[in-house]
Amino acid sequence: MAQKEEVYSAKDGKQRMKGVSISLPVVTGSIAFYLGKKATEHASHRWTCYIRSATGEDMSHIIKKVQFGLHSSFPNANRMVEYAPFELTEVGWGEFNIAVTVFFHDDCGTESVELTQHLALYDSSGGNNAKRPIASEVFDEIVFYEPTEAFYRRIMGHEPTPAPPSQLAQFHSQYNPQYDYRRIQHARQRVAQITANISAQLASTDAATAELT
Repeated sequence: MAQKEEVYSAKDGKQRMKGVSISLPVVTGSIAFYLGKKATEHASHRWTCYIRSATGEDMSHIIKKVQFGLHSSFPNANRMVEYAPFELTEVGWGEFNIAVTVFFHDDCGTESVELTQHLALYDSSGGNNAKRPIASEVFDEIVFYEPTEAFYRRIMGHEPTPAPPSQLAQFHSQYNPQYDYRRIQHARQRVAQITANISAQLASTDAATAELT
């Protein structure tokens, strides 16, 4: 028997779906190309930072725009991209963390969420290779807990379409959202187990110390 969908009036005045979650599997990444003979002291690499769907679908029905927060040394450090593919390309010489702020459509009920992508320019040896780009990707999930009724109805009625083509697609990794989610959950459970064991050992040590004193 199907579970009844329950709608309630939230404190923000919006009608929301009680106990419902919508998950959007995404990948944030960066790809950097060494400029070789064209490299200069302050422009050694051409790189692109992006956020894309982990399943290869267009996310424009959920994501309104994306802001990439660059290092303060860049002019106009906060760059806004208002259409898919959500990619930003620049030229530079140093690695840093990029703040990827994702803005959603108004009926979502959640204005934005911020992710972080490390811009990697060099391989593990610290060297450069003009023929092979340096790619760095992170799988993540954006979860909308108890979304607005309007957003929920619209998303449930949406027919998935392929993501707009990207010239960088050949460098993208392949992800299995279900597998990666299970792997993340397993890692969290393992960390929780290790933490619990350490806490138990510390408590046992404290008890033994107390008996000796």
